[in-house]
Amino acid sequence: MRMLVVNTKGGVGKSTVAQQVLVPFMYERTGQPIKLVDIDELNFDSAVLGNSGILERVFLKLNQLQDLAELLANDNLVIDTGGNLSGEEVLKFLNESGLIFLIDLFVIPLTDGEQDSVNAVDTMNKIKKYNPDSNIVFALNRVKNIENERDIKLQFPAWCGFEENDGYRPERAKEFYVPDSLAIKYSRRFGITVYEIANQDIDALKKKLLEATKEKNTKRMRAISDRIYLINKSKDFVNSVFNQ
Repeated sequence: MRMLVVNTKGGVGKSTVAQQVLVPFMYERTGQPIKLVDIDELNFDSAVLGNSGILERVFLKLNQLQDLAELLANDNLVIDTGGNLSGEEVLKFLNESGLIFLIDLFVIPLTDGEQDSVNAVDTMNKIKKYNPDSNIVFALNRVKNIENERDIKLQFPAWCGFEENDGYRPERAKEFYVPDSLAIKYSRRFGITVYEIANQDIDALKKKLLEATKEKNTKRMRAISDRIYLINKSKDFVNSVFNQ
């Protein structure tokens, strides 16, 4: 499957969705490292994941978009378009080159600001204009309480609607929720994905915790305990998005 993550607004969590949700999901299905194409002019966000074993990073600037033709020969590919004008330029290029018909799924992330919702719909309309048969799903990002539909509606009033006001959410829109998790921050610090943290050997850490307890090494106990906590938080994140 070839996925494109795009929104014409920056700061909506495109890289989080691409790196922490789509790449791990595709890796889980295939068992093979997934090619992640990072398109930007100033800052390649995936550069921080240099220790990851589940993705292969490709960095492209806007003047290198012609390289997408070769990259789209890959069966398993995630493209992160970057922010602001990058998204529009990528969509325009894909349309003009005909490569847009090779994208199996367009993922449009948004957070809870009204402008995010406006741009998400605008991005959808651009995609549909270029290819009316496009498969599109919205990713509501940084959701505070993923288990409670009422809380989600209250966090995203511009998208879901509030009181008697209709939201921007298109009729029959497909969407999934990405939890707001501290595991994302620490995954970047370690240079790996949340998925990889979630799959670390927690039993080995428990043994080390018992050893540190016997030695009364409270500093080491705290460090190991924090790592176990982080692994469990990472498992929660991965399970919540994969179950959707």
